[in-house]
Amino acid sequence: MTNPEFSYPPIDLPIREAIWAQPSPVPQQQVAAVGAWCFPGEASDDGEDRSMLTIDADEFVELADGSRLSLRWDRGVTISWHNEDSLTESGALHNINMALLPDEGEVEDDGEERSWHEYSRLLAAMGLTASPGALKALPLLTEFSPALHELLSN
Repeated sequence: MTNPEFSYPPIDLPIREAIWAQPSPVPQQQVAAVGAWCFPGEASDDGEDRSMLTIDADEFVELADGSRLSLRWDRGVTISWHNEDSLTESGALHNINMALLPDEGEVEDDGEERSWHEYSRLLAAMGLTASPGALKALPLLTEFSPALHELLSN
């Protein structure tokens, strides 16, 4: 017997899949940058005097050849503001950077901008080697999708 309280309707969202490193006969690629690709999630109004925007983030590394590999794609933030105000790109960037801080309990990266040790472990699982210190020294990119730029410019 199923409990209708635990029945959820299907959600019609595009499925995002990780791009995993494939074995290659060429020498291993060097990691050239660490970043987050940010795009709008579900936007909604919360009453007449507040607006909300969800921004999802796909954390990635960029390799020397320009290709990108997803590390984590389960990050994001929901931002709310009063309708008389507006959400700027710099405000959205501040909020997404806060959402990408290391999780509570990640003591190895306490006080850091990103989860460098977790990134290193995830890369190792894909067959790539990059120490947390080496990753931390790389350029850190935060990119907004064209759809997110458009939402924030209105």
